[in-house]
Amino acid sequence: MPDAAALRRVDECLRAAQVCHSAGLYADAVSRAYYAVFHAITGVLRDYGVEARSSTGLLMLLGRHLITPGLLERRWAAELDRIYRLRIDADYHPQKAITEPDSASAIEVSLEFVACLDGLTQSSEVAP
Repeated sequence: MPDAAALRRVDECLRAAQVCHSAGLYADAVSRAYYAVFHAITGVLRDYGVEARSSTGLLMLLGRHLITPGLLERRWAAELDRIYRLRIDADYHPQKAITEPDSASAIEVSLEFVACLDGLTQSSEVAP
């Protein structure tokens, strides 16, 4: 189970995403939603004794340790890749507009994913 500091950071990122979304700061909302997922996955992977050096590495390790063994549904790989790509556009490509629906979807997926991980870590299945 992720430590208290990681859980606090996940919660902060989710709340920041919602505040940014409400303020019409859709690119910032997408970025914060992505980082909520990033911190949640990082916390869970620490239980496996692994740490990613990059976002792409994080998604690869998520697949290896949680999706391939069947602990998480395969759909999460595509959903998280989509949020990752939106975050790249939001942070590095200002010419690409991040819309209200993009932001709302990223937040919705992030909330659902974090809840899914929380349920997983509450069960005994997450132990490597």
